[in-house]
Amino acid sequence: KKKKNANIASYSKGVKVKGAPPESEWMTDQQLQRFEELKAEWTEIRALDAGDISILRMMACVESELTKLQRFINTHSPTYTVRGKSGDTYSRARPEYQQLQDARTRLCVLIDKITQRGSDIDHADDFIAL
Repeated sequence: KKKKNANIASYSKGVKVKGAPPESEWMTDQQLQRFEELKAEWTEIRALDAGDISILRMMACVESELTKLQRFINTHSPTYTVRGKSGDTYSRARPEYQQLQDARTRLCVLIDKITQRGSDIDHADDFIAL
C-alpha cells in the first residue's frame, strides 16, 4: 500500500515513476495542447517548478471539461421540463449545469493556487536577498 501511494505522490510531482502512465494516456490531445499553451504563457511570467506544472495540467483538464459542458448547455439549455404527479410541468436544472458551475469553481481555485505559489516564490526571493 505504501508503495502505491509513493508512486502517486511522485508522479504528481512530475517525477517519472516506473509503471505510471505518460500524460498522453490520461490527457486528450486537446488537453495536452492547452497544457502546452498554459505552460508557455506561465513560463514567460516566471520559472515553473513541478507543483506549477501539476497545477497547469489540472487547469488544462478543467478548461477542457468547461468547454464541453458549456457547449452542452448552449445546445440543450440549463434546464429541462418535468411533469409532476399532478400533471403540472416545471423546470429543473440539468445536472450538467451544476457540473459546469463546479468546474468553474475548480478552475478559480487552481488559478488562485498557481498565483499564490508565484507570490510565495517572489516573497521568498525577497527574504533571501535581505
